[in-house]
Amino acid sequence: MNSKEKVMKKCIQILLFGFLAMGAVAAAEKALPKFREVAIPEGSDPDLAKEAGNRAIKALLTDFFQRRDIQIRRFAVLPMQQDVDGGYFTDQFRNLFSTQGGNNGFELYTRMDDDWNMLLKEIAWGQSYADTMDPSTVQKFGRIQGVQGLIIPRINGVTKYRDDDVKVRFSMQAFEVETGKLMWG
Repeated sequence: MNSKEKVMKKCIQILLFGFLAMGAVAAAEKALPKFREVAIPEGSDPDLAKEAGNRAIKALLTDFFQRRDIQIRRFAVLPMQQDVDGGYFTDQFRNLFSTQGGNNGFELYTRMDDDWNMLLKEIAWGQSYADTMDPSTVQKFGRIQGVQGLIIPRINGVTKYRDDDVKVRFSMQAFEVETGKLMWG
């Protein structure tokens, strides 16, 4: 085989590998449950909604971290079923949990692999994960993540009060993995 043939063969191998990788990424994206986009009220600035949402998430997590009856410290956070901009609030929730929680002795474990994604697909995406999750499902998530608790955040609504005022309401539920028991929310 001459050098041109070797180069050509290598190019074909690279192209085939690229196509396989693209197919794997597409299959992984298809396997994940899709969240529903939250409707920002008409005429509202999406950036104002994001700022309001960040304040609401921070307030919610501050309340949670100040609770003295929450003894477990290692948590995983499920993605929100409704979100904006491809998971913006889920990312903000996890970031704030990680930074605020770390200052309060909490740890956030993140893992996005096939086992985790398959378990997410098992859940019927209703209004609330908790409506469709039984204790054994909570325990499965915990075993996969190696955590003590599972947090399920949710956007409860986005309301426009004035052109420059938007309110975003969040809630969350915290489950103990060992028992599947609802601890908070």
